[in-house]
Amino acid sequence: TAHNGGLAVFPGSHKLGPQKNASTVPGVYFLDQDQWKIGNGTEIKAKAGDLVIFHYQLVHASYPNQSDAARRMFLLQVAGANDVPVTSQHQSPGAGLVLRGRAMK
Repeated sequence: TAHNGGLAVFPGSHKLGPQKNASTVPGVYFLDQDQWKIGNGTEIKAKAGDLVIFHYQLVHASYPNQSDAARRMFLLQVAGANDVPVTSQHQSPGAGLVLRGRAMK
């Protein structure tokens, strides 16, 4: 829920392509908070055990956690073995790990 730092998304925003990084800190990425006000997003109401899957370019944000409980999440990023990153931005330590099959040359 929004009370414990739940998720808000901006439906269709992934179709706009990559957004401009508003951060001035190298390695930190966030969007213009005036352009993407969390109050204009759509709250995702998920129950314990639910799985939420969305395109990585979908603009999303978390509400401030106003509860006494920690907000937990698990992030899994999946790509084809032959997908080649165009930048090193968002490159995770496990990037390029082949889970099945083999990378195409």
